[in-house]
Amino acid sequence: MMWRNGLKHSYRSINSNGIIVSDFIDEISPIEVIVKRYCQGTDKNSYYDILENENIVLPNSNGEYLCGPYVRLDWRNPNHISPKTRKSLNENPYYYIYEQAVGKEEFFNKILANKLCAIPFVDKNITEDLVTHLIDVKQPKLSALKMFMIIQSILIEYFTKNKFHQTELSTYNSYFYTDEIGKLLMNTQLNIPTNLQELWLMIRDRFAEEQLEIKIIRQSGRSLCVKGEIIDQNKFCKYFDHDENIKLSLFPSKPKDMPWLLASKRVIHLVTFETVVKNYPTVYIILHEVADPNICLALLCRKGACIEPKKSTHQNKSLIAAEHVSHVTRFFEQININPSTYHLDRVTGSSEGYLVNTDLYLLADAIVESYLTKTTNTHCTLWNGVVKR
Repeated sequence: MMWRNGLKHSYRSINSNGIIVSDFIDEISPIEVIVKRYCQGTDKNSYYDILENENIVLPNSNGEYLCGPYVRLDWRNPNHISPKTRKSLNENPYYYIYEQAVGKEEFFNKILANKLCAIPFVDKNITEDLVTHLIDVKQPKLSALKMFMIIQSILIEYFTKNKFHQTELSTYNSYFYTDEIGKLLMNTQLNIPTNLQELWLMIRDRFAEEQLEIKIIRQSGRSLCVKGEIIDQNKFCKYFDHDENIKLSLFPSKPKDMPWLLASKRVIHLVTFETVVKNYPTVYIILHEVADPNICLALLCRKGACIEPKKSTHQNKSLIAAEHVSHVTRFFEQININPSTYHLDRVTGSSEGYLVNTDLYLLADAIVESYLTKTTNTHCTLWNGVVKR
């Protein structure tokens, strides 16, 4: 579900016993991202009489929020801390040894339930303002809301099929989380704030729908098929050949493979970021373009590093990991850096990883949210913008 819908994750595989193989994440932020549509659980027990407030909760409902689903950030706390050291109990090297020796039930009664040995501690919600420099607040919110709607659409499909013992949905095998978002935004009972409406609209395939008049339909299960439906034939023909019998065939691809697919005539059109195709020989003509003010190509460096490229020499070259070689080369030309004083290693994938995992590289390029936005990688920071919006 996550991979097919463009959500980044660390999972590699999971078997029927629930054993997961995933990438190792060196530093995990203490922030937990939660989506709530109904005032239940922590919210109901934390805010006095909130269910009676009609400015927050819909009346005569199951506690549904007037604003629709919202994202809450929680600070992860340990379950129990020591009353003496105020540190998490499981940081004690003998914690698990003692638990195994006496058994979980006796360990709980003797240690965890004993206020002289342990103080219960739970997660607490935290304002976005405090974690601005810790995480990229906007992206986790977008990912969490999108995942919420994906799961909701699949559960609706499942319970619809099992409730009537047959499929009652006309397009039962398609992902329709975008339809769920549409229903949410059209719900006249709700009063969704403007900032939340903008977040929901960003999750939908806005460029394809609003600019090209194409509705993208993804499949469920293990099917990788992606279909397209023309919303408005006249607007669609503004950019594509007029053919009443045309059938769309969409092919999801890694951005770096797209120029090759176009040059070899495997596909006839691309929907991608300009920075991707400009990194390769010109094999395309732009039919339509919409500038995204939120993203840019930038060069990253290690935090605290002093970057002075003009001091590099032919004998002491700066080594740079670059996925967008042509952009970086052009940028150094513009700031009058001698090409004999640096060397670009062309890499694919997370080029900033070359700053984290080795000391050989001075800089690495990356697509970031905005020129002034700090990357979520705690080891790196922005040095300069290569392609600014």
